[in-house]
Amino acid sequence: MIRILHSVSNMDRAGIETMLMNYYRHIDRSKIQFDFLCNKKKPGAYDAEIKEMGGNIYHTPGLNPAKYPSYLKCMKKIFEENPEYKIVEAHNGALGVYALHAAKVNHIPVRIFHAHGASITRDWKLPIKLVCKAVLPSNMNQHFSCGIEAARCYFGEKVVERNDYELIPNAIEVNRFVFDSTIRNRIRHDNHLENKHIVGHVGRFMSQKNHTFLLDVFAEASKRDSLAHLVLLGDGELMDAMKEKASNLGIKDRVTFVGNILHFRPGIDTLSTYVEKIRQLRTFLLKKMLK
Repeated sequence: MIRILHSVSNMDRAGIETMLMNYYRHIDRSKIQFDFLCNKKKPGAYDAEIKEMGGNIYHTPGLNPAKYPSYLKCMKKIFEENPEYKIVEAHNGALGVYALHAAKVNHIPVRIFHAHGASITRDWKLPIKLVCKAVLPSNMNQHFSCGIEAARCYFGEKVVERNDYELIPNAIEVNRFVFDSTIRNRIRHDNHLENKHIVGHVGRFMSQKNHTFLLDVFAEASKRDSLAHLVLLGDGELMDAMKEKASNLGIKDRVTFVGNILHFRPGIDTLSTYVEKIRQLRTFLLKKMLK
């Protein structure tokens, strides 16, 4: 059996983690198994399912430069206790070099960097990320990407021109999202949203998703449409800040923060308009009109 060790944040219901679970559920697990290297101590929503399917979950000291000696020690122990690992795949943006460098010094032959974004978030970690990005090429030997722009961002134009990367589509089980008017009417009734024009968004509360812009736009839209209501599904470190912003904009009573839910398909059915931030285009598109 081939076991692949995936480096992630933690296995919560976020975009990258959900993409991995979509693949994990459908691969032949008698031939290939996924294990997960989590860099946060926080338990993940998918942890129980992973263990039921035969996967392992490891926790590192975290992606902090001050803790890197401890990180390397942790990784060495994992590889020594699990000599079957021949493949490590990093999904942590530029900070994925932590896992890939640890894999390199422990002689792991296949070291995959998986690019999931077309830009690097500009926050207080930016200098660290730029250093990590600069040393990625010497630590990875396989290039995976969700799209061409993400490949350009992390691998450079020459790699893209040579087509020296694998395009890995973010697979979605479309049948799970077939519209159901019965579910729509029930959810709207239960939440007192009948006859409302509901705008919805599904995404983690983090800077890349740009909830602050979405709230600004909705505040203006709500002035023109007295029936407009915004529903936000997801969780994250910026959720409290966005609740405060909604209050400051005077739209607190017209925004519902749902949080993480096990099955968000009913939430999608409830919407009149689904708004999604497309990272590589850096804009918002009206993706789905439900009537």
